[in-house]
Amino acid sequence: MEEIGVPIHYEDSYTETVYISANKTITPIAIDEKIKPVGLYEMIHPPGSPKAGRIYHLVIFQARVLSPLERFRLKLDEVSGIITLTKEQVKRGIKRKATLRELIEEGAKIFGPGEWMDKLEWKLYPIGTAEALAYIWNAADR
Repeated sequence: MEEIGVPIHYEDSYTETVYISANKTITPIAIDEKIKPVGLYEMIHPPGSPKAGRIYHLVIFQARVLSPLERFRLKLDEVSGIITLTKEQVKRGIKRKATLRELIEEGAKIFGPGEWMDKLEWKLYPIGTAEALAYIWNAADR
């Protein structure tokens, strides 16, 4: 809800929560909460940023959007659009840099202002939560 402005409902992940270290080691961890996160992802602030080299964490929950995405109001100071990907597209994102056009042709959907139409050849790759989910889902399939 913070970034896309629509209400959400957190759901239990029903799986073991994992911790992904900055070196991409995946370790199951015990979480004793009513709603367990899918994972905790250790990241390092990039060079040139104010906190370069310092570690921070993303906590990833499974959630359900409670209203149609077509009705959301983007917080444009946070994000400029939303792209929904299939699980397979997210998993493959670690090993490839697909263009926006390729992702759309494979079934991705975009919500938000139409300024992306002239950016169909941009190559995308996962960072943050999408990157963490790719590691989690790929590890789960091994």
